[in-house]
This record gives sequence, C-alpha cells and structure tokens, in this order.
Amino acid sequence: MKKIYSILIVSVLSITMWAMDAAMYQWRSHFSYGTTQCVVEGKDRVYGLAGGALFSVDKYTEEITTYSKQNGLNGGDIAQIEYDATTQTLIIAYVDGLIDLMKDNNFFAMTDLQQKSLTASKKSNRIVTDNGLAYFCMPFGIMVVDIQRRQIKDTYYIGEDGKEVDVIGVALSQDSIFAISANTLFSIGKNDYKMDYHKWHRTTVASDSSYQAIAVWKNDLFVVAKSTLAQRKGSTWYLPKQELKCTGLRLSNDQLFLLTQINGIFSLRDDLSIDTIASPYVALDIANRSTTNWIATENNGIVKQTPYEIQEFTVNGPLVNIPYRMRFAGDKMIMVPGGYYVSATYQPGSVMLYENDVWSGYTQWQLIAIAQKGKALNLCDAIIDPNDHSHYFACSLGAGIWEFRNNQPYTWYYSENSGLDKITNPAEEYTWVDGFAFDSKGNLWMINIADIRNIKVLTPEGTWISIDHTAANQMQRARDLLIWNQNENIKIFSVNHTQPGLVLLNDNGTISNQYDDQCIYITEFKDQDNQRVTMEDLYSIAQDKNGALWIGTNAGLVVIDDPSSLFTSNTCRKIKIPRDDGTGLADYLLGTEQINAIAVDGANRKWIGTAASGLYLVSEDGLETIYHFTSDNSPLVDNAIISLAIQPTTGRVFVGTGKGLMSYQNDAAPASEDYSSVYAYPNPVRPDFEGVITIRGLMDETVVHITDNAGNLVCETRSNGGLAIWDGKTADGRRAASGVYTVFLNENTGSSHAVTKILLMH
Repeated sequence: MKKIYSILIVSVLSITMWAMDAAMYQWRSHFSYGTTQCVVEGKDRVYGLAGGALFSVDKYTEEITTYSKQNGLNGGDIAQIEYDATTQTLIIAYVDGLIDLMKDNNFFAMTDLQQKSLTASKKSNRIVTDNGLAYFCMPFGIMVVDIQRRQIKDTYYIGEDGKEVDVIGVALSQDSIFAISANTLFSIGKNDYKMDYHKWHRTTVASDSSYQAIAVWKNDLFVVAKSTLAQRKGSTWYLPKQELKCTGLRLSNDQLFLLTQINGIFSLRDDLSIDTIASPYVALDIANRSTTNWIATENNGIVKQTPYEIQEFTVNGPLVNIPYRMRFAGDKMIMVPGGYYVSATYQPGSVMLYENDVWSGYTQWQLIAIAQKGKALNLCDAIIDPNDHSHYFACSLGAGIWEFRNNQPYTWYYSENSGLDKITNPAEEYTWVDGFAFDSKGNLWMINIADIRNIKVLTPEGTWISIDHTAANQMQRARDLLIWNQNENIKIFSVNHTQPGLVLLNDNGTISNQYDDQCIYITEFKDQDNQRVTMEDLYSIAQDKNGALWIGTNAGLVVIDDPSSLFTSNTCRKIKIPRDDGTGLADYLLGTEQINAIAVDGANRKWIGTAASGLYLVSEDGLETIYHFTSDNSPLVDNAIISLAIQPTTGRVFVGTGKGLMSYQNDAAPASEDYSSVYAYPNPVRPDFEGVITIRGLMDETVVHITDNAGNLVCETRSNGGLAIWDGKTADGRRAASGVYTVFLNENTGSSHAVTKILLMH
C-alpha cells in the first residue's frame, strides 16, 4: 500500500521568545541545533544532542525546549546523553567529566569524575543503561554509575595487566557484558568479578580492521568492524548485509537499527532482511517507540516519523558552534567559523547572519556552488556594508572572497578573476584574504597576504586597487585592520605572528596616489617606564571612543593613546593597577593573560576576552575591574573566549567561546545624537517584574532625574553612553509605589532636554 506523508516543520527561536529588548544583566545562549548527532526517548520528551547543546520535544504538546546553565544544566559542552527508563532519568555527560542526572526537570550534578586527577580524557564515548545502572564507555575503561543512588559504583580497567583501554562501546546480554576498543573485543560473565582484569576475555581483530559499534539483539552479538556488520551466533561469525557501509548500531524498543554512511538508517528484521527508516534525510541516530521513529538528522534537527506523517523539530540558531569572528552593522550581525592556520585547521566554511532574533546563513556547499570551483574553508572574517545591510562580504585564508547582494550570493573573487594576488610559496597556492574595513566613501579595505601588494581596496564601482609599500609587503601573518576613528586616512594593521607588531598606513586621502603615503612597520615599543616591549604573539586590537589603541597580546595589554604618533615615536603604555598595600608597587592589568578579544562599549569601557580565565569588563581607563565572568560564577559555558562583538543599538555583548556563542545584556550602549528615539522598558512595569527599568536612546552622559506624581525626586543617575537604568526604588531604597513617574533628561552641557514617563503597577 502506498503511504502518503504530510510534512510539518515546527521551528522555535528558544525556550523563551526574546524581544529585541532583553532583560538587563541577563545571559542568553545562541547554540547550533541543526545537526543533531544523538536522540533518546524519555517518558514524556524526546531529547536531542546537537553540537554539545541539549534540546527536547514534548511528545504530546510538541513544545520545544532548549537547555543551558540558565535553566538547569550545571555545565556546558555535552559529550553524550542517554535515558534510563527504569529510573526515568536523563543522563548528561559533559566533555570535562561532569555528569548531570535530570529527572522531573530537576538536575543533580555528579562531580566525582570531573574532580578526579586523570591522565586519560574524561569525555565519554557512549553510555548504555541497564536496570538503573549506566555503563560509561570511557578512554580509560568502563565506569558504572548507580543512577538511583547518584554515585559511581565501579570502574573496570580491562586492558592487559589492568592497563587503561579506550572503550568505545558496551553491550549487555542476559549473562554477559561485552565491550570493544578499536581493535579488541572484551567479554565477561555478569556474575564474574569484573574488577579483576584477569577475568576479561580478549579477542583482537586484524591490524587492518577496527571496531566501531557493538550491540546484543535477540541474544546474538552484533559488531561493526571496518564498516562491515558481523553477527555472532554461538561461536560462529557471519557477515550479513555486506553491501551496507555501517557506521554504528542503535538498540531501541527491542529493535536493532543500522546506521550507515550514505543510505540512512535501516531496521533489522528477525530474518536479517531490512526496512529503510530515514530516507530522504541524512540520519545520524534514531529512537523508536512502537510505530513512531524519532530521528536525529544532519540538517533538520529531530524528525518524527509515523506511518502517516513526518514532522521536523528544529531550533533556530547558527549553523555551527564556532564563533570565530563577528561584526555588527546596526542590528545585523555576520559571523564566520574561522580557521587561522590553513595547514592545521581546514575548518569547513559557512556564513551566519543574525537579525531580529533570527539566524540564517550559507553552508560550505552553498558557497562552493557559488564559486563553482575551489574550496570553502577557513572563513576568517566577514563584514556588512554600513550603507546597505543586505550587502556583505566573507573572506577566507585560502579561497578568496564571497560577495552577497540583496541578501543573496552574488559572486566569488579569487586571484584569477579579480585584483587579488595568491601565494606561490608554499607549493599549495591559495588566495589569502583577512581583515576587512569599510571607509566612509564605501571603499572596502582588506589584507591580502601574497608575495607582494599585501593591501587591497575594492571601490564601490568594482575597481581593485593594490597598495604597494615595502613595510606593508613584509606582513606575513596579518589579521586585524582598523581605520582610525580620529583620522580615517590612517589605517592600522596587526601582524599576529612572525615578527608581531603594527603596520600603519597614512594614505593622505588619496588611495590612487601612493607617492604621498607614509607606511611603517613597528615590532618594538617602549612603555611609560622606558622599558622595551616586544610581543611574542598579538591576538587582538580595538580602538576606543578617544582613538586610543588597545592591543591584546600573549601576556596582557598594551595601550597606544595616539596611534598617529607612531609615525615618529614607538611609545606605548601598560596599565598599572596599584596594590594599595603600602609598598607603592603596582601590577600590570591582566599581565600574564593571553588576550584573544577586545570590544569597547557605549560608555568607553573595555570588554576583554581571555584564552583561559573568562571575560572581563574594565573601566574606561582600565584601572577598575567592574565584572569578571567565568564558567564558575556565571552562565558562561567556557572560559576560553574567542571573539567579542557589541550590538550597537542595544549594547548587548556577544561572547564567542570555545563551546559556542552567548550574549549578555550590558548596561551601556552607544549614545544617540538627539532624544528623538527615547523610550523606557518594560513600560508599564508589571507587579511581577523584578529586574531594572531601562531607558534607551539617550545622548552621551545624559543626566537623568526621575520624580513621582508629587514632584519628589526618587532617582538621579547618569547614562552609560545612550542607556540609563533605574531599579524601581526610591532614594532611600524602598520599592517605589504604583503610579506614573516622570523622567527628565538633560544633555550634560545643558543644550538638549527631553521628558518621558514610566508607569509602575504594583
């Protein structure tokens, strides 16, 4: 009988529908959920694991929920999940060894493995449950967790002489336990003393083969070795379905499913014939209950398949959890996954866009289709045209530039169809472009590392201009490009490795005439104490509102207050934090930290992302640390910060970490030129609201007075850039009564004024 399917796509933005104005001081995660590697079925929900992020689908209401440290999880970057039906518990294993047990939406953290000192990795390869016990396949052996008691019950070291073994799979029969490493099959009776490595039987496969998966079904043992399915009946091995290139096995609802490289998922029948399950999806995992299949797919989230319909459950998010480089133009952000060392990474390329709380983008294969040749790897920078937000560019360390117009792919530039040059040494030729910046005339500046002419300009008319100066041509590992905000004739380039330093170009406003240019390359500086300053590595640069250049290095920060002075001087300074202990001594701000990213907010404060100790917010002069966020004291999922970007309209700080993208609602935003767009939110303020009230659209350093109906002053404050906050309390700390409050706004020089109102409802 022919089956007719109806397809319904269910898509949500998040567990909470976020408005443009998010709650002050709140964190939010922006994880990728499209490629779902694992799916397990619980009592009321189906859970999916996508790129280290967890989400679920309610089987009855079809509500989609995402999980993070903000709503229960105790860690970030999940390695494996599994569900134990006996205890009705979801088991969540993190890469660092932390384990969460979730039951009835309550989370219990098991930290024993996380805190244990081990030479082997603590990342679980797989979890198998059996009657309230969870068997963790670990790089050192098998760890057994008693789920009900929430404790590690046993650890089995099963290698020769009790050595550690990287266990990649476990299967249980009525009387035996089986395990596999890459080249060995282990077995032991359930009643044997499993802590004794002598009791484990070992069978080694041929050196040209390797185990990939294991399962027990219908009392027979099945393994996948070198993509071939093998079945053991008694002591004899058989090779059914050799035509299928298997990648794994999944036992669910007493059915055995075969995961394959190309053809999808198949269900094995008792006679070893097969049923096709997941076509036409690229399927990665499956959970089954009666006639319903829940399928983890490569691009479509979790797919529910019944005899009558197919539903896709997806969560809107970035394509991948690699926020290498981000840039904003207005409310629109563009992000690429990066890859700085071409020979070492070969990171598949994609272009991701975020606007009005919705993600979109282009995959590696779509970019290759645009080019119709070459590769789309190591996309290292992207930029949006400030005059046309539907027009943007992305560049690659090796594959040139992609241009998009009207939010659609437009063209691809490389060395043979543009003014770009390619590297001819080493042997692999590639077009290396990095470091974008638009000037006020719409010219796109970029770094094009080649044998000569390392600076290129693409004019709005489509003309390519090459800047040819000896100093600039010496750049070998340049990454960042800034146009100085005090004089746009001056361009600043950072050289990250191989003679780290700065290249400065003053084109005197005449791009086509290079005879009047100044161009210098500085690799050594002198600080305020006349001490020599060199940099082993230079990771980030940013300019503040006053034009000062902040430089992040492998060992702290360097500040150049007037970059134009570098044409005649190499003076810099380091920020000294007084110890205030009577010694008169001081310490350099973050003097031993690797600084990966710097961003300047609307109040000219500096957000500083480090390689290992999280995120800092420091005052305008850097002498005061306002916040220090880590994965221990905040929802931040990782202490390794890769990138930072601040949304201009809201001041929201987007934080790229090694485990995905997060954002934080900052209390500073860029100032407005007038008071025409002033508003307060929330407004009205409902009785159950417990946060702070935000006033946006202010001019710089606006003086804010808030009065009640009788004209009594209840709050006086000053804006951080274009934003001010009120905690809803009177001057003596009491909660303000219900009523209408008037907000008087005065520009700090007294030249402009405005009034707005806030309604409090208690």
